[in-house]
Amino acid sequence: AFWVQKQVKARGYDEVLCLDAVAGEAIEEAGASNFFAVFPNNTVVTPSLDSETILPGVTRASVMELAEREFGYAVREGRLTLDDLKDASEAFCCGTGASITPVAS
Repeated sequence: AFWVQKQVKARGYDEVLCLDAVAGEAIEEAGASNFFAVFPNNTVVTPSLDSETILPGVTRASVMELAEREFGYAVREGRLTLDDLKDASEAFCCGTGASITPVAS
């Protein structure tokens, strides 16, 4: 992962999106952070832990709980592709080291 992040930064990007190893279509995480997408219908989607390749994380669980309980969003864990992001109104990453970081472009 560190080699990939070094390559990404050398190309002028801040972070890498990791896709599933089977088909290379579903987003799993962003570098060492969990990934979330927010959709206009007040739904927050994050990749499911079913793949067993995503770390559950305390920050991830906290974001999911706060989004639902405090802000009224429907939170769904499931498959999320790059194509799905076309319909998202925003996206962000979270993790102990990253806090909550918006995806700007």
